[in-house]
Amino acid sequence: MIIDLTTLLVSFLGAAITAGLILITAPLHARVTYDLDLDSIQKFHQKPVPRIGGIAVLVGLICGGAYHGLSADQELYLAKWAGVAAIPVFLGGLLEDLKKGMTARDRLLLAFFSATIAHYELQVGLERIDWEWFDTTIIPVPGVTLLLTVLMVGGVSHATNIIDGFNGLLLGVAIMASAAFIFVAYQIGATLQITYLSIMLGALIGVFVFNFPMGRIFLGDGGAYLVGFFLAILSLVLVKNHAAVSPWFPLMLLAYPIMETMFSIFRKKVLSGTPAMAPDGLHFHMLVHKVLIGRLSFLSPRICNASTSIVMWGVFLAGLVPAVIWWDDTKKLVFSLFLYVLAYLIGYSRLKRWAGY
Repeated sequence: MIIDLTTLLVSFLGAAITAGLILITAPLHARVTYDLDLDSIQKFHQKPVPRIGGIAVLVGLICGGAYHGLSADQELYLAKWAGVAAIPVFLGGLLEDLKKGMTARDRLLLAFFSATIAHYELQVGLERIDWEWFDTTIIPVPGVTLLLTVLMVGGVSHATNIIDGFNGLLLGVAIMASAAFIFVAYQIGATLQITYLSIMLGALIGVFVFNFPMGRIFLGDGGAYLVGFFLAILSLVLVKNHAAVSPWFPLMLLAYPIMETMFSIFRKKVLSGTPAMAPDGLHFHMLVHKVLIGRLSFLSPRICNASTSIVMWGVFLAGLVPAVIWWDDTKKLVFSLFLYVLAYLIGYSRLKRWAGY
């Protein structure tokens, strides 16, 4: 079977029930958990909403993992240490959701710490890029694999947080990415990875039904970092354990959030001379939203919010399709990535002009 449906259902119910309970009990914790700062440059909703959906995702993952372990008496070493490793990055984001004051730099450092735990306890790391000279000369140098792993995991965790701006945007991207990972895992017979990815997929869908299209609950920084962390870790496990999978497959698959992050840093630091972590309203998805608001003014703000996510799902799919087709062909993936970056930059330039900047 291409997907573990029962395990997916358990994680889905765990996440969905938790999200529902958060909404039902909202009057008891709204003062702490609601996103009350509606005037921020990166906020596009019209009324306060709970931003602790990451807790629901975490509960879904725990339920799915527990069921998997109890039902078949499976070895849960991967699940156990992946969960332990995720604690710093999740708590850093959750503290920002509840208390504020956790800077983007602090959260990124905690993501690096989580990646370090995963590297040593799970023995996961970026050990090849399919460039013979680099793989035989640079990667064997002590500390290089750890450095690459930390940068990748921390970078993806931060990237998913950056694109978490509209109803369903990040969750939709993460659901499609998880499904793509499952497809490739099925091709190579990686049954254990399929189970873990099914757990992830179920937890994501369990929150998605409350997040899109109405935006009744948000992932928050805790959820966004948690989702990015697990996407990065599961992709590293897949590439390390199966030589047939190109190390460029996850990079191509996640090209949109990675490109958004790298270009954002370049745009702020180099082009504008502002701090790389400073918030602004010039991310790709924000420009799309501004164009939609301007050209589809007859639509309600909430519909434009959800429509922005749909457009950005298309941007993500432009990277997913070649990734899934050529998951085992490094040369085609590298070429596809080059075309994607070029198309992204051209699209961004035109969007900025259409948005009036």
